[in-house]
Amino acid sequence: MNERASEPVLPRERLNGELSEGSGGMRVEPGDALAYDTTDAPPTMLAPRELDYLHWLGSRVIGTGRVVELGCFLGGSTAALDAGRRHAPAHGPFADASMLVYDAFEMPSDPRIVESWWMKPFGLAAGEDFLPTYRTLHTSRLHRLDLRKGWLPDRADDSELAALYPEREPIELLFVDAAKTWGVHTTILRAFARWMRPGSILVQQDFMDLLPWLSAHMWALRECFEPLDLVRGTPTLSFRCIADPSTRMHDACAQPSDFNQWSEAAEYWEHWLPGIGEAVVASHRCVHALVTGRPAEAGAFAERYEAWCTSGDSAHVYRSPFWRDWLARLPSSEDSDRLRACRAAREMMPSKDANAGGAMYDEARERAVIGMLDELERIHATRIALYGAGRHTRWLLSEDSPFARRRPRPDIVCIIDDAPPAVELRGIPIVTPADARAYVERIDAIVPSSDAHERAIVIRIHEMFGACEAPVVPIYTLCVDGTSPSNEARSQAPSAPVRVRRARCGTYCCGDCTAPSAPVRVRREHLETLAGYRQALGLRQQRAWLDAFAQAYVAPEWASGYVNHRDALLLWDLIEAIRPATIVEVGVASGVSTCVLAHAIAHLTPADQTTRIVSVDLDERCYFDRAHAVGAAIDGMPPELRAMIELRPGSTAVDAARSVPAGSVDFAFIDGDHRHPAPALDMIALLHALKPGAWVALHDIELPEIARRSRAEFQGASGASLLFHAWPFEKMQPEHEDPVLNNIGAVQMPANWQEAADALLALLRQPWEVGEPSTHLGELLSVPS
Repeated sequence: MNERASEPVLPRERLNGELSEGSGGMRVEPGDALAYDTTDAPPTMLAPRELDYLHWLGSRVIGTGRVVELGCFLGGSTAALDAGRRHAPAHGPFADASMLVYDAFEMPSDPRIVESWWMKPFGLAAGEDFLPTYRTLHTSRLHRLDLRKGWLPDRADDSELAALYPEREPIELLFVDAAKTWGVHTTILRAFARWMRPGSILVQQDFMDLLPWLSAHMWALRECFEPLDLVRGTPTLSFRCIADPSTRMHDACAQPSDFNQWSEAAEYWEHWLPGIGEAVVASHRCVHALVTGRPAEAGAFAERYEAWCTSGDSAHVYRSPFWRDWLARLPSSEDSDRLRACRAAREMMPSKDANAGGAMYDEARERAVIGMLDELERIHATRIALYGAGRHTRWLLSEDSPFARRRPRPDIVCIIDDAPPAVELRGIPIVTPADARAYVERIDAIVPSSDAHERAIVIRIHEMFGACEAPVVPIYTLCVDGTSPSNEARSQAPSAPVRVRRARCGTYCCGDCTAPSAPVRVRREHLETLAGYRQALGLRQQRAWLDAFAQAYVAPEWASGYVNHRDALLLWDLIEAIRPATIVEVGVASGVSTCVLAHAIAHLTPADQTTRIVSVDLDERCYFDRAHAVGAAIDGMPPELRAMIELRPGSTAVDAARSVPAGSVDFAFIDGDHRHPAPALDMIALLHALKPGAWVALHDIELPEIARRSRAEFQGASGASLLFHAWPFEKMQPEHEDPVLNNIGAVQMPANWQEAADALLALLRQPWEVGEPSTHLGELLSVPS
């Protein structure tokens, strides 16, 4: 598809910049150095990249000390470390020593913990002894393990410390996933870490989670342990021992109330984790203030961490899923209630992190499924196979989906899945790709069934069934790299990737048959030359660039509903005044407005200025013409203008905010879903991304008046109008006598984002035109859900 989104630069994993040697001698980040085969791997809470990293660390053990694992649960980490050790060039005195594995091997007695979202999938009961299960899972490696059962004591005394590790042998690799309290971590340091020596590795699996003792203690021991690797997208941070720690353990405060050096710690961690450290320490300071009985101090740190979590500064970095629980523990106040309400509002919006967001996402998903069904009907596909047996397929087959309501609907012959979770679903057989070949010969089409991984599944389908005649009919994506082209195209460019495009005729092809459409231009004499608000922007009354605008304003004839030339003038006015370096556009559709913004940047900003336009749209296909991709009008632009546009279909304002640094957006244009409260939610999503004083243009702010004049399709779409007219700060709008001609406006952010948040949250208390507040948000707003 015509997606040109440039992802943020991946954060450095090896903190000192020294890359490791991977397969084939390539220099790679540690998490990429040695992949771990998870076939038949035990259940685990660890991310695949954490397992890869532990596998690599295990392979580098040389036998100078023991390998110790504290907190193994069902043993995913055990298996990864053991698999690595089996390939290690160990030759030291402890090369053949068993790996010491320590765990309570007992589930918590509190049923609420056992039934929590992060524990329930493992199917263990409250208080259950799972050591027998562990032994069964690790039968083939038990002879290489030394299992020790028991809870690590809180602030152990000398006799307890001696009993925990009576060997007192050097430790070469220490993996810690049991430091769940301040006192237990003190015990771990004094019982185990004290036996580490220069060159050994300490892995803190929970560092990026909300455990303040980890950043506090490891800062206190900075003369002995140097940060080594932050495993990307996970909470794991490892350390290299650089000095004998045995005499320095008193530096790690045993009591939370004894630690008051957070400012120094924040500076230290920001040095090692640029753009990350201060935010993580802010979350740790918030938790520390709450657990030490100083809740009034927690709010400012919570605000700092929340702003980081919603910005591009946290891209590809682990964000704790337990943060919301700690936010709920903040004492009620104007600041904390605002913070919680804004977070609850953002959680109602879909994002690429989690395709769930209430009515707005559901409607876009339903439109896409209806488009897929229309395409199946057009090509007379009555027998299909679904690829994917997960959550999306269960929804597709439920009575609530457009598929279930379709009459007549296609017959699903089978469901294909790489790892079938069952033998059937609603009576439909679930088969592996290898077993599916007999079914594929009897179907008319294959439909990938995933709203999060459709592109990858389409490529997988073509890898597995490229020779079959059944076409692939995607639901959400329009163009997918890797799709088999026609024989003619294949013969012309056998090695070139082919982009499959749905042509104007409605078929899927290589794109060569898409006939160019005549452009729609505006004439110079149709342009208004006066705008009173220009003076307020510090601009001359006369627009000197009208000729350039008339030449640049072009729309393809197939497009509709785009920003007209009168409205586009305001966008150029604002860009002339702001000269923005970062623009966010919410709602793309055909892409005409995106072109307007790019041309304005080219004509009105300094030639040496680099401007970034991040354009997001919840849909992947144009809402008024599913034959066109979102943003298809951009394809006709010169390459130098296309280069500044990062088009992100299937994304929302939440994703846009997470792609830019906090406080970096000079200008935003919101033209997405106009039903209340969608525009207000878009603004809430961008709050931390917008600079103080930034301008936000809002399109279709006069839709209620247009609807009153018998335009029934605009009934119930007053969100932009409500937002603009209720905005209590600076704003501007054209001054035509006819309100219909004033259908665009702009609002300015106040100096403090909190003031804007209060105004937006007040709007959420008005009746919604799409969806309804979640129970959590409704409670925070005191609005019945």
